[in-house]
Amino acid sequence: MKHSRLKQIVTLMLASLISQPVAYSAQLDSYTNDAITDFTLTDINKQIHHLADYRGKVVLINFWASWCTPCLLEMPSIKRLEQALKNQDFVILTLNTSDNPRRIRETLKRLQIDLTVLLDPDSKTLNAWQGSMLPTSYLLDRNGHIHYRAVGGMDWDDEEIILLINRLIQQP
Repeated sequence: MKHSRLKQIVTLMLASLISQPVAYSAQLDSYTNDAITDFTLTDINKQIHHLADYRGKVVLINFWASWCTPCLLEMPSIKRLEQALKNQDFVILTLNTSDNPRRIRETLKRLQIDLTVLLDPDSKTLNAWQGSMLPTSYLLDRNGHIHYRAVGGMDWDDEEIILLINRLIQQP
């Protein structure tokens, strides 16, 4: 089991290294997958979060790790996106795949960012959602259906992305 976990971490690290030179090369692509399931995860403050609790809101789910340079590069834009849409039916959940809560807090403090961080220490949720590298993000509508996926770093506060999210927010 330890060998399997090590192999998974090395694979994610290599994928992250490969994507580093093109941190903002990802694009938000249309994506649907009926296999995506609900999750129940604990945040860094030991509070439990169920994805189903966010129905009625548009949700951005962002998988990341502290050792992933593209993940860290996109974090400020994720925070700016959160601020831009703070009075909307929109929520951002970041899912950390490998760090302990202390390391996560240190990373967020260094970046001067405060986001909701859920723990996915065995990458079970990332794997269930068919994520193959970090960062990977999903944009869900109010009913919990995935509409878009981004593999690689994004500039999340881009005007076009904000307009796209606003269109999802306006849909019933």
